[in-house]
Amino acid sequence: MRLQAIFALCVAAIGVTAIADPGILHDEPHHTHEALDNIHETPHCAYICIFSEDYQQRFAGKCLNIQEGKKRGACFCRSDAYQYIVDQCISRKCGSDERKKVMLLTA
Repeated sequence: MRLQAIFALCVAAIGVTAIADPGILHDEPHHTHEALDNIHETPHCAYICIFSEDYQQRFAGKCLNIQEGKKRGACFCRSDAYQYIVDQCISRKCGSDERKKVMLLTA
């Protein structure tokens, strides 16, 4: 289950980084329907964790130097410290039913 949650967060991170940079939307598409659907299906309680710029800077600072959406999102996915902190944040902010939904987005 934890692996599914990490994968779901990776897909969301890729979508988030693609959406956060307005220039990307005018270039070739860097986001996928799957990533956007995953973000829309994610419970709102997890948004504060996934969109936390503080977590990105503190636990995956090297990823902030990457401009391209998919590469930047992939960097966040490979950052064990960032993934751990986001997972811990979601476990604090979301109830058990909402947390299951975050983990089952990729199932």
